[in-house]
Order: sequence, then C-alpha cells, then structure tokens
Amino acid sequence: MLKSDTIEFNNGGEFLELSVNVVRDGERNSKYIRVARGFYNSDGEPRYKKGGLTLPMDQEALNALAEAIKVWDWAGVDENAPAPDKSDDE
Repeated sequence: MLKSDTIEFNNGGEFLELSVNVVRDGERNSKYIRVARGFYNSDGEPRYKKGGLTLPMDQEALNALAEAIKVWDWAGVDENAPAPDKSDDE
C-alpha cells in the first residue's frame, strides 16, 4: 500500500478506506485504487466487510465516476425498496 485515507460516516461508526496499491507483474507495475468498507467493533477496532471495489488509476475514468455520482438523482432512491431477486442474475 502506497497511500491510505479513511472517510468516516454514520456518526463515526462506519468507514470507507481508500488506498493506492501496486501490483507487480514481472517487470510491470500497475497502480490501482482499492475501496473497502468497514465498521468499528465495541473495542474500537476496525473490521472490514466482505467485498470492496478496485478502480483504475486513470484520472479520466475517476473524474467520470465522480461526475456520475454528483449528478445522480438520489431523491429517486427508495431505501425501503425490496432487495432485487437474485434469481434474475442467472
């Protein structure tokens, strides 16, 4: 890990950890950004949730992602909607 930042939310009970990592493949090094989500246990120790996200270290792609998030219609998101049926994914 080359660099790491933590963004806390939900009154400091949860966090996003952004880190810059390098994958070495022979003579080639590739940088990427890893986003992990976690929470703090009762002792204040960080615990990570399964999953995560790996993003390219491509400024144009990251700017497009940031712009898409900024203009998203968050009012149209119903937090009480039922979860999607996973059988549709098959």
